[in-house]
Amino acid sequence: FIRLFNMTELEKWFFRYNGWSFSRHNLMNFCNRAYYYRYIYPARKDIKLLEKEKIRRLKSLNSLYVIQGSLIHETIENQIGQHYLKRPLNKESAIGQYVQGLKRYNDTASDTILECFNGKKLDVSFFEALKTSGLTMLDNFFDIVWPNFKDLEYLRHEKFDAFKIQDLTINLKIDYLTKSKGEVIVVSDWKTGKENTYGGVTELQMATYILWVMSHYQKPPEEIRGEFIYLSSGKMRPFQMGFDQLEKIKNFIVEDSTKLNKSYEFSNFTTDPSKEKCHSCQFGSICSDSKITEDKDQSMLDQDDNLKELLADIE
Repeated sequence: FIRLFNMTELEKWFFRYNGWSFSRHNLMNFCNRAYYYRYIYPARKDIKLLEKEKIRRLKSLNSLYVIQGSLIHETIENQIGQHYLKRPLNKESAIGQYVQGLKRYNDTASDTILECFNGKKLDVSFFEALKTSGLTMLDNFFDIVWPNFKDLEYLRHEKFDAFKIQDLTINLKIDYLTKSKGEVIVVSDWKTGKENTYGGVTELQMATYILWVMSHYQKPPEEIRGEFIYLSSGKMRPFQMGFDQLEKIKNFIVEDSTKLNKSYEFSNFTTDPSKEKCHSCQFGSICSDSKITEDKDQSMLDQDDNLKELLADIE
């Protein structure tokens, strides 16, 4: 019924894969226009293939603010994969993978890092800071976090999954899923930022995971435990959710999906332009309202200030 109220014609595959996810929710809150470019623009029938390829290229870029989290997740994913194969975890191997990943980003920054793609030059101290803080996270994972999992049964890790709320498809990817000897299923999510940087949205993310576990394993919420693990400190934040709380979140997800799909018209996806946002947006270089195109020289100065703040936080 949604298509009857939208003039924009979209490819059939869009409606087949157009589900809800926590990442979609976050991107829409970050900037409506960025959401449009990522999820709707590539599905428009009137857009030429060359333009769609350009969007695909921009989507492959990672911001300075996310490359560390991505590399840490990949490194831990590989180690848990070895655990699944009954092989011991190897801290030296993990460190090597992480350091090599940083080197690849350093060597290919203009092609892989969003801000560098847009003209930013990085100081070598940036990668040195990421190396130091990343190795601390890996130390915490091996020395503090992983020993807590030795008595838990492996179920799955880093696998794309989906379930239904009414007719709506919910997509997700859980970092690590285990089961205790008491048959409690444990959802673990690695966090690479500081504990005070996540705010209230974390409840929505964890509730999505718990709802999937309830659907997939036919478990009541009292037999499911969630936890965010902050790798910068090794601390853990537990979650236990009841039926009433989860029902409210299910209703919110359905309502949120309705808002995301109320229009597919470009004019209805307004920007939220700020220099900080535009410089860390994958589509800042093509958005007509982007602050990048407004004053590029000034934007580079602002990026220097943002980078200094990021380095200060990391250190």
